[in-house]
Amino acid sequence: MKRIALSPLFWIITICSSIFVLENSDLSNYFLISDFATNVPSLSLSGQYYRLLTSLFLHTGITHLISNMFLLIILTWVVSPIISKALYLSLLLLSGVLGNLLADVLIVSLA
Repeated sequence: MKRIALSPLFWIITICSSIFVLENSDLSNYFLISDFATNVPSLSLSGQYYRLLTSLFLHTGITHLISNMFLLIILTWVVSPIISKALYLSLLLLSGVLGNLLADVLIVSLA
């Protein structure tokens, strides 16, 4: 059990699933999460840089959530024997943030 609790995969799935449940429950204000966490290029590039990270944990529907978690499991299975958990988590978050940043720059420059 301790091995699972120390796994980045466990925590990413837990966080993404929890946020998805909160967004789709009557207990939470969906707009509070989506308005302040989604990656909106004009806002992200004008100083709200946290959106580049927070948006990594949001999903638009159950299909989006399940497909991302499935691919994350496969990626973890392939990569975990090669690199450390800390490096894996760092690369995963860094690639997500840089991917969001690149997308934002392209969206703004093509608009």
